[in-house]
Amino acid sequence: MYSNSIVFKFLWVLYPVVVIFLILFSLGELSSGGAGKLEALVKKQDEAAVEEQKLNVLQQKLDILRQTDVKVESENLAWTTKAVPAGKEVWLMMAELNNAASVSGAVLSSYTGTVGDVVEATAAASVNDVPISLEVEFKVTDFAQLQKIISVLEKSLPLVSIAKVNFSNGSVKLSIVGAWSGWGKAASEALTPLPEYKDKLANLKIRLQEYATLPEVMVSFGSGQAVNPF
Repeated sequence: MYSNSIVFKFLWVLYPVVVIFLILFSLGELSSGGAGKLEALVKKQDEAAVEEQKLNVLQQKLDILRQTDVKVESENLAWTTKAVPAGKEVWLMMAELNNAASVSGAVLSSYTGTVGDVVEATAAASVNDVPISLEVEFKVTDFAQLQKIISVLEKSLPLVSIAKVNFSNGSVKLSIVGAWSGWGKAASEALTPLPEYKDKLANLKIRLQEYATLPEVMVSFGSGQAVNPF
C-alpha cells in the first residue's frame, strides 16, 4: 500500500519525460526521412496552386470567348481589311488613283511600281515585307486639281501615304506607298492571354470615320491567284 502511494506521488514526473521522448522521436523521424515527406507535401501544394492559377486563366478566356459576337467580330475584321488589306491588292490602289483623277478632273497619265511578290492573305504574307510603292503622274490644269487629288487620296481607304510631290508645267508626280499587313499568327499556347484590341479598334473607327471606301468590286484573274500587274 505504501509502495503504491509512492508511485502515484511521483507519477507526475513521468509526463515531461514522455513528452521529451516524443519530441526527440519526432525530430529523429524528420532527420531520417520525414523531412523529405514534408518537402514532397509542400511541393504538391505549390503544384496545386499553379494548376489552380492556370485553371482560372483558362476560365477567364472561356468567359470572354462565350461573350464574343462572331458576327460583329467578322464585320470588324472586314472593316479593318478595307483600311489595311491583308495582301498586296494593287488593283485597289489603282482604283483609288483613278477615283482621285475622276473627282479632281485630272488625268492619270502614267504609273510605275515596285510591289515585290503579290501573295495571298495568309500568315506567309507577313514574311514578305516589301511595300507597295508607286510613282504616278497626273495631268492637271491648275494647283487646285493637285490639292483635290491629295485630299481624296489622304481620305481614302485602303490607306495610302504620299511620300513625295513634284508639281510643274501642268503635270504632277506623286510617290505613293500603300498600306498592307499580312495576317499575324495567333499564339497557340492555351495560357497566352487574349489580345486587348477593342479600345484600339474603337479609336481607329473614330479616326477613320470620315474616310471614303471604294465600291465593292469583284476582280478575277482566272486562276484565283493575285497577280502583279507591273
